Amino acid sequence: MRFEQPSPDTLQLSFTGSWRLQDQRPAPAGFEAQLASTPGSRRVTLLSTELGAWDSGLVTYLARVVSLCRERNIEVDASGLPEGARRLLELAFAVPPKKDTGKHGEEPPTVARIGMTVLDLWRGMPEMIRFIGEATQSLGRFLTGRAQYRLSDLLLVIQDAGPNALPIVSIISFLVGLIVAYMGAVQLAQFGAQIYIADLVAIGMVREMGALMTGIIMAGRTGAAFAEELSRRGVGVVLVARRRAALDEVSHAMRAAEAEGRMVRKLPIGRIDATHLNRDRMVLDPEEMETLKASIAARGQQTPFEVLQLSSGRFGLISGLRRLAALRKLYAVGK
Repeated sequence: MRFEQPSPDTLQLSFTGSWRLQDQRPAPAGFEAQLASTPGSRRVTLLSTELGAWDSGLVTYLARVVSLCRERNIEVDASGLPEGARRLLELAFAVPPKKDTGKHGEEPPTVARIGMTVLDLWRGMPEMIRFIGEATQSLGRFLTGRAQYRLSDLLLVIQDAGPNALPIVSIISFLVGLIVAYMGAVQLAQFGAQIYIADLVAIGMVREMGALMTGIIMAGRTGAAFAEELSRRGVGVVLVARRRAALDEVSHAMRAAEAEGRMVRKLPIGRIDATHLNRDRMVLDPEEMETLKASIAARGQQTPFEVLQLSSGRFGLISGLRRLAALRKLYAVGK
């Protein structure tokens, strides 16, 4: 790398030889010292006419050069660089680096870290103790026969955690065994010991990998299944609660309507007392009664009676005397 100054305000930087990561490369401090020695420089020209092989080591150095120039408001002319290096350099400065990533400041002292760890454990200890206590109580109730659960639910959980998980566990274990066999074959082939591949897979899967993979898969699959079941049961409980609230509201409205006399009920006509109110001026015309009987026989009773509940399960008639008389005559003749 050479430094030249073709004009008082221009510093020319020429790259020569190989610029790869494994090569001995000059440090950016040399360029920074050259800038300090030429305070009148307002422009830096980068040339690569004698440049050999290069890789990211060149781009890293160029990025540092450009950063130093920007800090001093010096213009950089990178037109003399290879096209690939120019693109990588433009890409490096396309998005400004974030200042809020990574760790900032000094690490706290060892005593402070120990204190923070102890405080975290102290804050989480009540939840941990509560969980251990609830688990211990549940286990104690189960061992003493006082646990309340349905046998069908227990068998369903055993089925989900056992036979239903066998296919996925078998498939994953088979695939892991293939991977172990392939990796072992590559290494054992160097010693001519391919005959031990079967032993490697069998012993490794049975002693180590089989139990490990089964535990991982069961934890993920069965845990997800339990979470889904709890979520579904939670939704079911909410739906049941909503239905119960709706039924309670309807029941309250029906009781209020019955208390206020706004409910239509089916009553035996024999339990309706037509003499509950005094109707001395009420005259039942025979022709009108025949017409009313024919209408009720053809279309049924269209308008309900208005009654009042009396003692001993009887009802006093308030309105509908002619309809009641017509119905009684129809029932009397068997219609």
